[in-house]
Amino acid sequence: MQGPGVRVQGAGPDGRGQGSGFRGQNSGYEKRIDPVAKLKDMIKYMPTKGRTLVEMSVKNVLYDRKTLVFFGLSMFLLVIPGYWAYTYDGTGINGLGLFVMIMMLVYLQFIVLYACLLFGASLFAEEEENKTLTYLTSRPVSTFELVVYKYIGFVVSVFVMFLVPLLLTFSIIATHTSYSLTSDFMFELGQYIGLMFVAIAAWGALFMFFGVFFKKYSLMVGLLYALLWETFVANIGTSIKYATVNYYIRSLAPVPFGGAAGETPWGQALAAMIGLAVVCILLTWYFQRGKDYN
Repeated sequence: MQGPGVRVQGAGPDGRGQGSGFRGQNSGYEKRIDPVAKLKDMIKYMPTKGRTLVEMSVKNVLYDRKTLVFFGLSMFLLVIPGYWAYTYDGTGINGLGLFVMIMMLVYLQFIVLYACLLFGASLFAEEEENKTLTYLTSRPVSTFELVVYKYIGFVVSVFVMFLVPLLLTFSIIATHTSYSLTSDFMFELGQYIGLMFVAIAAWGALFMFFGVFFKKYSLMVGLLYALLWETFVANIGTSIKYATVNYYIRSLAPVPFGGAAGETPWGQALAAMIGLAVVCILLTWYFQRGKDYN
């Protein structure tokens, strides 16, 4: 009960509350974000909110013309194992050696690298330009959730896009390779598939950060990075190669390739690539956090 002459804080002259005035005095407090609460909210609404954002990211990749180009190029490269199977007479490079060469030289050092560059750098830039970042109308989405879920959808889409032609390549080679050699190589095949996923995750996060940091210059900077740093510097026999993703990809390769396998333990190499992805995701969130998508 309120006695005469006593006013509740935030009340007007007539004694009625003025919630907006009180809220305004504490707006700084209300805008604070509790990381634990935000994580709980992400987990709680992951089946709905997360699925919607991941689906949006997947559709953006699948409906992009770049997907048709990269997938078509990957399918065209089936000519290589096809020609090998047609002409192989038991001499020269064997089928599994050819698969390792295609995986390391064609996929990981060329197609996957430049696909991550083009898709990652434009992950936010194109949607901001086309005004398509309006998310759910039922619930607001934080910038961190937007970055994480779109990144997951992007990585999964690019991985599946290259997984299909890669398995077709192995299938063509396996039909002209003995059963014993093929069955013994199945574990290494799984390792190469996992290696491709890790490479897409690391390069994808890096180029996603390039896209939000360098903005309209991201493709140019990313192209210079891919050509000079990941292609040229990674092959230099000095300690600077440790600063390239390509070096750790070779260190994780189950079959020694390029003289890098075995130099760095696989645990350290994997931790370095995961650490790079996490740092780049956080940096992307940092530079995007001031923007409103609702």
